[in-house]
Amino acid sequence: MTPTDFLPPPPPPQEHTQAWLSLHLLLLILGQGLG
Repeated sequence: MTPTDFLPPPPPPQEHTQAWLSLHLLLLILGQGLG
């Protein structure tokens, strides 16, 4: 399983872009740690 399997669809680019990128990176790191 990859982190993208349980990620929700990204919000529109104009909304919370930085927060989404940070969350995405965090989930990728967690996914690598768990996987």
